[in-house]
Amino acid sequence: MGVERQDAAEDLQRPLAQRLGRERLAAEALHPVQDSGGGHPASLGPGDPGADPREVGMVVAGRADDRGAMTTLHIENTVRDYDDWKAVFDKFDRARRDRGVTGYRIRRGAEDPAQVMVDLEFDSTSRAEEFREFLRGVLATPQSAAHSLDHRPPLVLEVVEDTVLA
Repeated sequence: MGVERQDAAEDLQRPLAQRLGRERLAAEALHPVQDSGGGHPASLGPGDPGADPREVGMVVAGRADDRGAMTTLHIENTVRDYDDWKAVFDKFDRARRDRGVTGYRIRRGAEDPAQVMVDLEFDSTSRAEEFREFLRGVLATPQSAAHSLDHRPPLVLEVVEDTVLA
């Protein structure tokens, strides 16, 4: 049995929520604005208030509560060596999966690549808060101290809007 795989470039064009297995709800249709003249829809251009965002290259995702809870645990570290840090991060893959992480994104500072930001995605705020407690224990270990110069307290963030510009 073969497995079909999308081209990697096509995969990157799909919104993050879809790549993580969460489909977005379609945006509700906009009602035409009536002009005061003959009751015909007003002509709205891309810069006009009330224009359909899809016409100006935006993908409308809706609010998080419209499509199910999405919560992010945001982590910021300053690391001694990114490759060493990443090797340790990868060792915790099973722990992340077992504790409800549905996906993650790692970013580095453009001006300071030792700055590493990790956003872990969860289906609920309670799962993110539980993982934050687990992470506090991990960050207190000597191994973590050996790879990290500094870290900020992890923040639990609730997604209120998720829009991807096309």
